[in-house]
Amino acid sequence: MASSDFAPRLAARAVNSYALRLRVSASPQPILCDGCGAAATPEHIRERVERLELATRFRPIHISVLFLIPSPEAGLDFYDASPRPPGAREILLDALSIPPAIETESRLGDFQRHGFFFASVAECPLPAAPAAQAVQHLGPTLIKRIQFSYKPKSVVLLSDALAPVIPLLAQSGQGIRIAPEGQPLALPRAGDRASEAAFRAACARIATAART
Repeated sequence: MASSDFAPRLAARAVNSYALRLRVSASPQPILCDGCGAAATPEHIRERVERLELATRFRPIHISVLFLIPSPEAGLDFYDASPRPPGAREILLDALSIPPAIETESRLGDFQRHGFFFASVAECPLPAAPAAQAVQHLGPTLIKRIQFSYKPKSVVLLSDALAPVIPLLAQSGQGIRIAPEGQPLALPRAGDRASEAAFRAACARIATAART
């Protein structure tokens, strides 16, 4: 299936599934989102589909490195090119030596051309749930996405909360490398020059390995 077909098919499946469950439900049981496990409304599904459509635009045909976070921040989706103050996205792009550009979409296009892709364990913001709890709950679903959809050569875990993913990847038998050094690579703390330098150095090694 072409990557351009992925989001529309998923959107149709999500909306149809939601409508079906509404029709057959005999009691007001909450309908859970497939992307995060939270109670879903039509608005929730619409927002999730919009995020998936944005990501699909910049998804490489072959993913070399998959960058993972526990869940997206509300209003700060990685692939949303709307104007906003520099943040974690720019820190990562700078560390990977993705050249600055007037248009954010140009930088995201360069990120794509390097074979990089950014995703999250929960596909929706989870402000009320601890990251570790979400990772434990959604980890098996994530592994299936990695095995059958993303199929990356390596994975970078951008949070210490993603440590439970490490044994799951090992058990999957896919031979996917966790970079760097098989451990999570947390985003640097703001103003901490030592952690910023270490993060840039690790990303430089990741980018070099991706080119070989």
